[in-house]
Amino acid sequence: MSASPDQRTARRHFLRGTGGLLLALPFLESLSGRGEAQAMRRPRRFVSMQSPHGGAWGADLHPPQATLTESLDYAGLRVRRGDLTLTVDSGRAQLSPILSAPSSVLTTGLVKKMNVLRGLGVPFYGFHHAGGHLGNWATIEGGLYDMDHRPTIDTLIAYTPTFYERPPLVRVMLCGEDHPMVSAASWFYDNPRQRKGPIVRSAPAGSSLRLFQRIYAPPTPSPQKPRRPIVDRVLADYRRLRTDRRVSQRDRVRLDAHIAHLDELETKLSQPRRTCPATDRPADNSEPRFAEHDSRPELAREALQLWCDVVALAFACDTSRIAVIPIASTFTDWNGTGARDFHQAIAHQAGSDIDPETPPVEPPHPRFRMAEGYQRVFEHGFLYLARKLDELDDGEGTLLDTSLITWTHEAGIQTHEQTDMPVITAGSAGGAIKTGMHADYRNLAFRALNPDRVLPEPLYPGLHWHQYLGSVLQIMGVPASEYVQGSYGGYGDEFAPPAARASGQWPEATFRARGDVLPFLV
Repeated sequence: MSASPDQRTARRHFLRGTGGLLLALPFLESLSGRGEAQAMRRPRRFVSMQSPHGGAWGADLHPPQATLTESLDYAGLRVRRGDLTLTVDSGRAQLSPILSAPSSVLTTGLVKKMNVLRGLGVPFYGFHHAGGHLGNWATIEGGLYDMDHRPTIDTLIAYTPTFYERPPLVRVMLCGEDHPMVSAASWFYDNPRQRKGPIVRSAPAGSSLRLFQRIYAPPTPSPQKPRRPIVDRVLADYRRLRTDRRVSQRDRVRLDAHIAHLDELETKLSQPRRTCPATDRPADNSEPRFAEHDSRPELAREALQLWCDVVALAFACDTSRIAVIPIASTFTDWNGTGARDFHQAIAHQAGSDIDPETPPVEPPHPRFRMAEGYQRVFEHGFLYLARKLDELDDGEGTLLDTSLITWTHEAGIQTHEQTDMPVITAGSAGGAIKTGMHADYRNLAFRALNPDRVLPEPLYPGLHWHQYLGSVLQIMGVPASEYVQGSYGGYGDEFAPPAARASGQWPEATFRARGDVLPFLV
């Protein structure tokens, strides 16, 4: 017997938990019959999940080359694509050894909402960075190339006027502890409303509990008393100081930024309260018991899933639509040998033959330790969040359907080297892109040289990371006029060493293609 309309509506207000918070959908304005709700467009949401190091072999991460059944001549290259094909054996489903999980978790339906992209990179040596994932390559360790800091794409999306119909409680959820490497993942103007002032780091949430307290608006039993606007309390002093001749230009910029922040807060406070239902608060992943998360995968999994739980709650309540999740844990049980840390002993060795200057670690080979850690991130982080959002009905589909979740690595096959960086996605951003695809943008006619060590696999350059970032911006509804600088499109610094251009590794046609959405996505 089919459900009644009232029963179906009630189901839309209920969110089934998947091992984290038990949540319920917020009040849906589209069901209230309000005229203004009819004009509201379906919102889009963006998540950037980021792993450090790199060092995942192509054979471990990407689906078999035999699945690439179509090709296209593009930007002087022959790029290829194929449908993602899931194989299942003894209860394990996989697209590749890393992209694998129990068959009850990695399902055909979910795979149809995913994409696997390879062959994206930058025409310079990226070394270590935190902001390059989202476009601020000035964060490269040591300040190589003297690049200027620029906003990361998460903040560009967040401050695009059409992205949020009303100011959210948190524009960008930066999920991590108060650490410089976490805050270096997200950057914007010091005066965000006016897009003025220096480019500064974003403020990390600190812990899952602190983020929950920022994004969760519990039901209020009675209307609040009218209050005097915050900005009005300081506006007279602001105007007096702003016109004082003794105040320097630098201090005027700081004053403008301060009043803009107050105005932003006032706008948030004046908005109607969100209608999030009552729910239990999450555990605090900054508790001392999480201190050993870097060498205990079970703790790393719990800490990451707590972030995912709060992100899902924010999306369901529509108190935020953007999350950046830098992953600090290795997701392995390796706890060090002598004075060497994970980066030197494992990550450095995973993407090459064992460095003769570094004594080998105990078996298994670092390649397999890295692959094991990445598989855990995929199953217990990326898939966990994707499945949670896919269980939330937004009235026209699921929250995953309106989202774009991306998982990126700091480097490619070899840590420090930013050629052939992978991108794994879930969700179509409200139908803005096609899904269920494996795309390979590498130029197989040009084998890149490696100045350091012998690579275990051939290394091929392809299309620019700048084109990927510009594609995400366009997919999320940001017009090119909001972000394009210089003579090429896409997003990011135009720097390219003369040697990189002279070698033919990055043909001029690939620079000119930066403004396009990546092939096959639309």
